[in-house]
Amino acid sequence: MIGENISRLRIRKSLTAQQLAERTGLTREQVLRFEHGEARPSDIQLSILANTLDVTVPRILGTDIDFTRCNIHVNGGLPSDETSLEDLREWIREMDRKNALRR
Repeated sequence: MIGENISRLRIRKSLTAQQLAERTGLTREQVLRFEHGEARPSDIQLSILANTLDVTVPRILGTDIDFTRCNIHVNGGLPSDETSLEDLREWIREMDRKNALRR
């Protein structure tokens, strides 16, 4: 799962394995071994990969909640599939403000 996540996140950032390697100080071979599940990144490598891919370590590990895949219906609103976590938080705050005004 970790390898699939690294690959998916790399592709989402429009990076080749070589580009990700260069940005992280890893070799292309290391990146590909991680992606194919032949090796597991160390904790330090996970942190570097997460920082480079603009995600959290739990996102790479697959242990977080991906809010972009949640179907949340509140007061008739629905965030788009590409909603960032911060956008979702702001949307929830706005819904809370609207609900507070109705009380």
